[in-house]
Amino acid sequence: MSILAVLVFAGFVALLFAKSVPEGMKDALMLLVGSVASGFGMVLSYWLGSSAGSAQKTSVMEALARKP
Repeated sequence: MSILAVLVFAGFVALLFAKSVPEGMKDALMLLVGSVASGFGMVLSYWLGSSAGSAQKTSVMEALARKP
């Protein structure tokens, strides 16, 4: 999962810094930027949002279950 997150992040940054775009491709590029930005938001939500909290909760519960 982290490889996919890195790819989405790299694609988002690369699209933000794209300078020379052929005139006929600007609309397609805007659609692509919107899609990748949406994916970037999902990546941030996964790593910083409730999924990260859920993973922490699970590890704490496992540690507590192992204690005598």
